[in-house]
Amino acid sequence: MNNLSERQEARGKRQEARGKRQEAKGKRQKARGNAELTPDSRLPTPDSPLPTPYSL
Repeated sequence: MNNLSERQEARGKRQEARGKRQEAKGKRQKARGNAELTPDSRLPTPDSPLPTPYSL
C-alpha cells in the first residue's frame, strides 16, 4: 500500500508543477499583450526626428 501513496504524492507534485507552469505562461501572455498595446521604444515612431532607412 505504501507504493500507492508514493504514486499519489508524485502525481500531486506533478499537477502542482503543471499549475505553476500554466500560471507563469498566463503571466507571460498577459505581459506580451500589454507590450503589444504600447509601441516598442526601440522602433522609431513616425514623427521621430531621427532618419530611418525609409525616410532617406
